[in-house]
Parts: sequence; C-alpha cells; structure tokens
Amino acid sequence: MAKYIKNIQYQLRELANNGIVVFSGSASASSGPTGTGAGFAGPGSTYINTQSGNQSTNTGTKLSPTWTPM
Repeated sequence: MAKYIKNIQYQLRELANNGIVVFSGSASASSGPTGTGAGFAGPGSTYINTQSGNQSTNTGTKLSPTWTPM
C-alpha cells in the first residue's frame, strides 16, 4: 500500500510543479491573457464546465491559456 501512496504523492507533486490543475466553473472556459485560469493553469490543465459537463484542456501557455474541448 505504501508504494502506491508514494506514487500518488509523486504524481501530484509533478502536476503541481508544472502548474497543471483541474478546476471547474459554471461557464464555458475563455481563452487568452485575461481568460479562464490565466496566470495559474499551465499547459495540460483541465477545466470542467459544471453546467454542461464539457471538459477543456489548456493547449496554450500559463499566461495565455487556449482552451481546447476534449
């Protein structure tokens, strides 16, 4: 069991170190330097629209996210 816990901790640390987050909101994600997650959601982050259930991935940069539907 401890082996798996260490792997999970390692994976979470890697995600955090690379600015990859999973977060949600009730509107569609907007792209650009003033868009959803700008400044904290790095490339590979996932946004979940709680109204529609749609998910998008940031294929842009941390400073200017580009939200691409999954």
